[in-house]
Amino acid sequence: MTTLSRTPQNHDVDLAFIDGMHLAEFALRDFINVERNARAGAVVVLDDVFPNHPLQAERARQTRPWMGDIWKVPEILEKYRPDLTLTYLNTSPSGLLVVENLDPHSTVLADNYDAILGDIEKLVTVPDYVLRRDKAIEASLYV
Repeated sequence: MTTLSRTPQNHDVDLAFIDGMHLAEFALRDFINVERNARAGAVVVLDDVFPNHPLQAERARQTRPWMGDIWKVPEILEKYRPDLTLTYLNTSPSGLLVVENLDPHSTVLADNYDAILGDIEKLVTVPDYVLRRDKAIEASLYV
Protein backbone atom coordinates (compact mmCIF):
# COMPACT_ATOMS: atom_id res chain seq x y z
CA MET A 1 0.00 0.00 0.00
CA THR A 2 1.32 3.41 -0.98
CA THR A 3 1.19 6.11 1.67
CA LEU A 4 0.76 9.70 0.53
CA SER A 5 0.46 12.73 2.75
CA ARG A 6 -3.13 13.88 3.02
CA THR A 7 -2.57 17.03 5.03
CA PRO A 8 -2.71 20.44 3.36
CA GLN A 9 0.61 22.20 3.66
CA ASN A 10 1.69 25.78 2.90
CA HIS A 11 -0.97 26.97 0.45
CA ASP A 12 1.78 28.78 -1.45
CA VAL A 13 1.13 27.48 -4.98
CA ASP A 14 -0.68 29.74 -7.45
CA LEU A 15 0.50 28.07 -10.65
CA ALA A 16 2.26 24.78 -11.28
CA PHE A 17 3.50 23.21 -14.50
CA ILE A 18 3.87 19.43 -14.34
CA ASP A 19 6.26 17.94 -16.87
CA GLY A 20 8.72 15.24 -16.11
CA MET A 21 9.09 11.48 -15.95
CA HIS A 22 6.45 10.83 -18.64
CA LEU A 23 4.81 8.16 -16.49
CA ALA A 24 1.26 8.58 -15.23
CA GLU A 25 1.90 7.63 -11.61
CA PHE A 26 4.67 10.23 -11.23
CA ALA A 27 2.57 13.00 -12.76
CA LEU A 28 -0.38 12.00 -10.58
CA ARG A 29 1.76 12.15 -7.42
CA ASP A 30 3.04 15.55 -8.51
CA PHE A 31 -0.57 16.71 -8.95
CA ILE A 32 -1.58 15.40 -5.51
CA ASN A 33 1.33 17.21 -3.86
CA VAL A 34 0.75 20.44 -5.76
CA GLU A 35 -2.96 20.46 -4.98
CA ARG A 36 -2.47 20.06 -1.24
CA ASN A 37 -0.20 23.12 -1.36
CA ALA A 38 -2.49 25.19 -3.58
CA ARG A 39 -4.06 28.54 -2.82
CA ALA A 40 -7.68 29.28 -3.69
CA GLY A 41 -7.83 29.92 -7.43
CA ALA A 42 -4.59 28.09 -8.19
CA VAL A 43 -4.05 26.46 -11.57
CA VAL A 44 -2.12 23.34 -12.57
CA VAL A 45 -0.95 22.82 -16.14
CA LEU A 46 -0.06 19.28 -17.18
CA ASP A 47 2.13 18.75 -20.24
CA ASP A 48 2.18 15.86 -22.74
CA VAL A 49 -1.49 14.85 -22.58
CA PHE A 50 -1.83 14.36 -26.36
CA PRO A 51 0.57 11.92 -27.98
CA ASN A 52 0.66 12.21 -31.76
CA HIS A 53 1.08 8.48 -32.39
CA PRO A 54 0.38 5.36 -30.29
CA LEU A 55 4.12 4.64 -29.99
CA GLN A 56 4.64 8.03 -28.33
CA ALA A 57 2.08 6.98 -25.70
CA GLU A 58 3.91 3.87 -24.51
CA ARG A 59 5.36 3.61 -21.01
CA ALA A 60 8.72 2.55 -22.44
CA ARG A 61 10.27 5.06 -24.82
CA GLN A 62 10.23 3.85 -28.43
CA THR A 63 10.34 7.13 -30.34
CA ARG A 64 12.37 10.31 -30.21
CA PRO A 65 9.37 12.49 -29.28
CA TRP A 66 7.81 10.72 -26.31
CA MET A 67 4.88 11.61 -24.06
CA GLY A 68 4.73 8.32 -22.19
CA ASP A 69 1.40 7.46 -20.62
CA ILE A 70 0.61 10.94 -19.29
CA TRP A 71 -2.59 10.75 -21.39
CA LYS A 72 -3.94 8.51 -18.60
CA VAL A 73 -3.83 11.24 -15.94
CA PRO A 74 -6.76 13.25 -17.38
CA GLU A 75 -8.74 9.99 -17.57
CA ILE A 76 -8.04 9.41 -13.87
CA LEU A 77 -8.91 12.99 -12.91
CA GLU A 78 -12.20 12.80 -14.81
CA LYS A 79 -13.10 9.55 -13.04
CA TYR A 80 -12.04 10.36 -9.48
CA ARG A 81 -12.33 14.16 -9.37
CA PRO A 82 -15.32 15.33 -11.41
CA ASP A 83 -15.25 18.47 -9.23
CA LEU A 84 -12.12 19.67 -11.03
CA THR A 85 -12.39 21.87 -14.10
CA LEU A 86 -10.35 20.36 -16.93
CA THR A 87 -9.57 22.35 -20.06
CA TYR A 88 -7.69 20.55 -22.83
CA LEU A 89 -5.53 22.79 -25.01
CA ASN A 90 -4.42 21.88 -28.51
CA THR A 91 -0.83 23.03 -28.33
CA SER A 92 2.17 21.77 -30.24
CA PRO A 93 3.66 19.31 -29.97
CA SER A 94 1.93 17.38 -27.19
CA GLY A 95 -1.01 19.32 -25.76
CA LEU A 96 -1.71 20.74 -22.33
CA LEU A 97 -4.32 20.16 -19.66
CA VAL A 98 -5.30 23.13 -17.50
CA VAL A 99 -6.75 22.05 -14.15
CA GLU A 100 -8.75 24.49 -12.04
CA ASN A 101 -11.03 24.36 -9.00
CA LEU A 102 -8.35 22.71 -6.88
CA ASP A 103 -9.18 21.68 -3.33
CA PRO A 104 -6.17 21.35 -1.00
CA HIS A 105 -8.39 19.49 1.48
CA SER A 106 -9.43 16.79 -0.97
CA THR A 107 -7.94 13.39 -0.17
CA VAL A 108 -9.78 11.48 -2.90
CA LEU A 109 -6.72 10.86 -5.07
CA ALA A 110 -4.40 10.03 -2.16
CA ASP A 111 -6.99 7.78 -0.52
CA ASN A 112 -7.54 5.89 -3.78
CA TYR A 113 -3.95 5.91 -5.03
CA ASP A 114 -3.47 2.14 -5.01
CA ALA A 115 -6.75 1.57 -6.84
CA ILE A 116 -5.75 4.30 -9.30
CA LEU A 117 -2.49 2.48 -10.00
CA GLY A 118 -4.63 -0.52 -10.97
CA ASP A 119 -6.68 1.72 -13.26
CA ILE A 120 -3.47 3.03 -14.85
CA GLU A 121 -2.37 -0.55 -15.58
CA LYS A 122 -5.73 -1.36 -17.18
CA LEU A 123 -5.52 1.62 -19.56
CA VAL A 124 -3.27 0.03 -22.14
CA THR A 125 -4.12 1.47 -25.54
CA VAL A 126 -4.30 5.20 -26.10
CA PRO A 127 -7.86 5.95 -27.29
CA ASP A 128 -8.39 7.41 -30.75
CA TYR A 129 -10.18 10.44 -29.27
CA VAL A 130 -6.95 11.28 -27.40
CA LEU A 131 -4.87 10.96 -30.57
CA ARG A 132 -7.41 13.13 -32.43
CA ARG A 133 -7.49 15.65 -29.55
CA ASP A 134 -11.29 15.60 -29.60
CA LYS A 135 -11.66 17.34 -26.22
CA ALA A 136 -9.12 20.07 -26.99
CA ILE A 137 -9.73 23.69 -27.81
CA GLU A 138 -7.24 25.88 -29.60
CA ALA A 139 -4.98 27.50 -27.03
CA SER A 140 -5.73 30.95 -28.49
CA LEU A 141 -9.39 30.47 -27.50
CA TYR A 142 -8.58 29.85 -23.81
CA VAL A 143 -8.86 33.18 -22.03
